[in-house]
Amino acid sequence: MPAARISIYDNVITNLGSSPWAGEGIPLQILGGTYDVVVAHNSWSNAGNQAISFDGGASTRTVIHSNVIPNGVYGVKGSGTGSGFTTINNYMPGGLFSYDVIVGADCSVYPATTTCPSSAPSSPGIGYDARTIGPDMTKINSATSSAIVAP
Repeated sequence: MPAARISIYDNVITNLGSSPWAGEGIPLQILGGTYDVVVAHNSWSNAGNQAISFDGGASTRTVIHSNVIPNGVYGVKGSGTGSGFTTINNYMPGGLFSYDVIVGADCSVYPATTTCPSSAPSSPGIGYDARTIGPDMTKINSATSSAIVAP
């Protein structure tokens, strides 16, 4: 059975593809056959080749909104497709890609609700669900400060 009902909310991801972590620095990869995937209110500070990678065919009912992400080399791209619209239409048919901030991207290849500043904005605006775009740092800081760390 394919993976289903995956929600990724309010995360901050750093140090991808840099020491001590190895790899291509792709923060998110969605593989075909998945369904009901929601990625919202996240941010990552660096990307290698791609900000979001798709492979293995279309995913059903995929929702990506209100994230702050770097473009990397190719931005949102799938195997065999170009960046932006061609990937979104091919790998997320009928899905939602809206109100994302893609730092350093060419906005002409993304939906009109996408913004593409040259650097990460301090105030990214209001997202698809009327929350501020990007993660809720109050929730993140609260969870971090209350976590029990083993010696």
